[in-house]
Amino acid sequence: MDIETLWKYGVGLPEASSRSPFGPDTLALEVGGKMFALFTLAGEHDFYNVKVDEARGEELRERYASVHPGYHMNKRTWVSVDFCGDLPEGAHCPLLLHGYRQVLRGMSRRQRNALTRLDIRPTAEADIPAVLNIFDKAKLYMRRQGNHEQWPGAYPDAEAVQADMARGWSYVVEHCGEVVGTFCMMTEPEPTYATLPSAAHYATLHRVASSGEVAGVVEAAFDYALAAAGRVRIDTHPTNAAMLAAIKRLRMKPLGAITLADGTPRQVFER
Repeated sequence: MDIETLWKYGVGLPEASSRSPFGPDTLALEVGGKMFALFTLAGEHDFYNVKVDEARGEELRERYASVHPGYHMNKRTWVSVDFCGDLPEGAHCPLLLHGYRQVLRGMSRRQRNALTRLDIRPTAEADIPAVLNIFDKAKLYMRRQGNHEQWPGAYPDAEAVQADMARGWSYVVEHCGEVVGTFCMMTEPEPTYATLPSAAHYATLHRVASSGEVAGVVEAAFDYALAAAGRVRIDTHPTNAAMLAAIKRLRMKPLGAITLADGTPRQVFER
């Protein structure tokens, strides 16, 4: 990997820009006025700095000899990466994209919405491995947050995704051409909501999940469903803190409680 190739990729990301904040021998890549990568141009150092999630930075440093704590940067949230080292050639651009997304995640929702474009399209057969990987990440996150009841075992699996696809209900959320989220938008009345106040027409969101790389996936799914149906319902487990927080941000109101066929409780919300 060389500096010109990597810089061209980084400056080509949506709303990204470059400047030299520390003099003519440095080149920073920024989004929204905040730096996500830094290159030196004097030829003294054959590496670049990039912003990272703390856990990912630790993993990279342990795995690759060419990845080091950020030179003259916060050692927890930046790494220095040798251009020529054991990090695979194809890993440099995705790492720069990760740094770009880290800056976006740190912005207010208003700032992020102005800079971030999330695209939604129906799920294709080729997307299924990425969707299942997102489900695995979402389940791991839920378990770490104390939610051990929702999505037990292998569920949701490829069969569930294919069933949603056959009905035209399965969608993926993309950012910069990469699948970063998934959801099911049910366009028929949800049978388990039969005991709740009825509505002439609504969309129900199920199996909403994010890779964790990009903020705003739940909001994007909600906006898509609201535009399609004018009324959106969603249910979640009482211990799903992340989803409950998103529901609050979306100003959805409690509609009632239901019990699924497996005996687990759910709270239903509507807007």
